Amino acid sequence: MDNNYNGYEQQPNGAQFNDNPIPNQTVYTQDPAATGEPKPQKGMAIASMVCGILSVTICCGTGLLAIVAIVLGIISIKKPGCKGMALAGIICGAIGLVFTVIYVIMSLTGTMGEIMEGYNY
Repeated sequence: MDNNYNGYEQQPNGAQFNDNPIPNQTVYTQDPAATGEPKPQKGMAIASMVCGILSVTICCGTGLLAIVAIVLGIISIKKPGCKGMALAGIICGAIGLVFTVIYVIMSLTGTMGEIMEGYNY
């Protein structure tokens, strides 16, 4: 029996392939989830980065966001594919924490009141 039909050869499992592929043929690849490879979990790294950015932009007494950003960043930096966002969260959280400490010190010493007296609302 001849197994060759117009350039296609019948495989034992029923699959077919072409020995001479068509030029410019689109090659499709499988989704990593379909191959059984786990997708990297980036949720904590994203949360770290968001909390870090918010702690810098809303620096007036939001030390809690800075601490959360640093903790989540440290936890997620060890996961593959999360290093960049986790590092951004740690750095922004540290900067936000420094801003919060400066704000608290200026508020306790009265310096913030002197600065605000110059502004007429």
